[in-house]
Amino acid sequence: MGSGLCKKKSVSEPEEEPAPKRSLVLNLTRRGLKEVPAEVWSQSDLQKLNLSLNCLQSVSPQICVLKNLQVLNLWDNQVCSLPPQVGALQRLRVLFLSRNKLTEIPEELGQCTQLQVLSVSQNQLRSLPWTLSNLQNLNKLNLSSNNFSQIPTCVLGPGLEPSGEPGGEHPEPVGAQDPDPGRKPPEQPQQSPVQPEKSGAAERRLQRHQRRSSGVPSADGAS
Repeated sequence: MGSGLCKKKSVSEPEEEPAPKRSLVLNLTRRGLKEVPAEVWSQSDLQKLNLSLNCLQSVSPQICVLKNLQVLNLWDNQVCSLPPQVGALQRLRVLFLSRNKLTEIPEELGQCTQLQVLSVSQNQLRSLPWTLSNLQNLNKLNLSSNNFSQIPTCVLGPGLEPSGEPGGEHPEPVGAQDPDPGRKPPEQPQQSPVQPEKSGAAERRLQRHQRRSSGVPSADGAS
């Protein structure tokens, strides 16, 4: 006899689609921005942020939320100062600040001990904070075209390659202004090669000289 119970067929639940991965790179160059969009501060996984060639005058203290940021490019804006919260970027390796209106660098930048490349050329800096001596991993530094009377000693250390001289015009760090790969080098004027004298002519001249010396007339009648 049957039990009289109906066996329910198990129905598997639909699998949830994985959430889309957030991009680790954000390029906002040449957007005419006067301030950083608020949406940027919600992307805590961001590793590279390019804000170059805009009209930014300041950077929000909210930058401290970008804990994973490794590259920050603020090249060619109108930034007058950086917030102290920049010191929270413990993973920052590259910082481009050239072509702005900076008059000072916050002491807190010395807390970014993973920093390897720092470019502050073409600003209005007169000095640098002593805390930058904590940047033991720094190996590329561009200080050119500022108001330094001399290169600050706080950033001079073993393995560091300072670029530029106080008050001079110098290019950006290597890679910022790559030469045109299609440009041909200037052609050098070609010099006409000296043609060696034919051996037959040289031999006849030698024989003629020997006959002249011995008084024997030559076969072609030349004396």
